[in-house]
Amino acid sequence: MIEIEQMKARIKSLARGCDERKRLAIQLKALRSKKWREEHPNYEQERAQINESKRVPKKSNMYLITNEAWVGFVKIGRATDVQARLKSYQTSSPLRDYKIEFSVEVLDVHGIERFLYNKYEMINEWTKADVEDIKNDLIKLKNKTKL
Repeated sequence: MIEIEQMKARIKSLARGCDERKRLAIQLKALRSKKWREEHPNYEQERAQINESKRVPKKSNMYLITNEAWVGFVKIGRATDVQARLKSYQTSSPLRDYKIEFSVEVLDVHGIERFLYNKYEMINEWTKADVEDIKNDLIKLKNKTKL
């Protein structure tokens, strides 16, 4: 604590804009941060636990969309209105050939989406996987509230 107080006094004694003052201010900030981390060694774990406990499962729809132009690729997504989401994709395709393969209402849309994104190798929101496999996962998980 004495070291911090001495640094604060030294910083105040130096002229504004002085390089040494800037350097000492950075060192003081680092020292305070180090001291705080020593006093709170489990901060990251505690913060993660608090954030997880505050997470409220959100009810919404999960869907699987395909396009004949990209054989074997499936888009895994979430939306409150799946048909409206499909229409937004159709505007980018002159053939209007996006197709909803499956849609289901789920209780924990964020948790299920995270689970699927971790299970399947994703390229943005698309994966090269079998539609039936993903569909079966969605059917199994749709009533889960915390993943």
